[in-house]
Amino acid sequence: MDKWRELEKLSSDFLQIEGSGDVVIVTSGVAYNYVKEAVRRLNIRATVVKLGISVPVPPKVREIARGGEVVVVEEGDPVVEIQLRALGINTRGKIDGYFPKHGELDINKTALGLAKALGLSYAPPTPLKPPLEPPPRPPVLCPGCPHMATFYILRLATAGLNPVWSGDIGCYSLGINTGQQDLITHMGSSVGLGAGIALATGQFVVATVGDSTFYHAVLPQLVDIATRSVPILIVVMDNAYTAMTGGQPSPSRAIPAERITEAFGISTFVIDPIDVKKSVEIIKKAVEIVKSGRPAVVVSRRPCALIGVRKARRAGIQLPKYQVDVNKCTGCGLCYNLLKCSAIYKRPDRKAHVDPALCVGCGICAEVCPFNAFKPEGKREAWLELWRQA
Repeated sequence: MDKWRELEKLSSDFLQIEGSGDVVIVTSGVAYNYVKEAVRRLNIRATVVKLGISVPVPPKVREIARGGEVVVVEEGDPVVEIQLRALGINTRGKIDGYFPKHGELDINKTALGLAKALGLSYAPPTPLKPPLEPPPRPPVLCPGCPHMATFYILRLATAGLNPVWSGDIGCYSLGINTGQQDLITHMGSSVGLGAGIALATGQFVVATVGDSTFYHAVLPQLVDIATRSVPILIVVMDNAYTAMTGGQPSPSRAIPAERITEAFGISTFVIDPIDVKKSVEIIKKAVEIVKSGRPAVVVSRRPCALIGVRKARRAGIQLPKYQVDVNKCTGCGLCYNLLKCSAIYKRPDRKAHVDPALCVGCGICAEVCPFNAFKPEGKREAWLELWRQA
């Protein structure tokens, strides 16, 4: 109890009181910002009590309440409100439904809750509408992203198998845009859940996982897959960096994934997704192994395009740019519908157009185009080699 009293004193030191109205509002964290704006919108005089520490609530709040009711505005569970009621303070907050118990608060939810608690009327302002609706812009893989090519290659190599795509957490989650992420739950789940589906249903399963997640959360699952010989195709998307969270170097730079999977006795293949045709043929070999009832791993290795572009610019290497020969383009849509390169747009006549501001000269579009409609401006070889070593 002595320690608790010390914490109560510390909590009191971080108590902040603003205003001097009859209405007492107790709040904490980001909800304080919503309360300040809501009080202004409702034009009420209020004493706003901001808690710097939510647990324990300082007993001093009881003095501020002056025996009346207080309105409690807080994110998450009603932790503060429960404590205030334990102190004998009457409250109006989440417990009695004045504020939503689920989801995040915002200014409108806070203002509506305060108005309800205080018996006031409030109509949220009508949001302004732009004169033109902006076009939809869903999250996409970066232009030149090796994962983009890997997903395309996997689609060709597994054609006719109707695989279950077991996804994971990372940039490659955006495989959902090409219909190649049927389930995503948590980091490392692709291999574990995928193995369960393969065993339980007999379906052909492709588990896609990034190199960083592979080392962080997949290694224990390889033990089960190897010992039980689970027929699953595991694709390690090795871009050499933890690209989704800032570009930290991946452990794959020191210990390649194939050394680990081969040590488990799992057949392993390595591809460079920039070479689409060769990669398709290699993955087809892995597919045959899985169809025979054994696991197989494909390591798709090519560094993150963002890192490669950055190093090319520092080295003074001019990136090649691709253009579309409109006389050869038939508007088949392979590049913008199936490959889904975010630097390629569909023209009104369905023919492809490459945005030169976004193109990084990866040349994957030229690899997949059956009509040879994409032509580079500049040298590609030096850029691809620097990128490979990025």
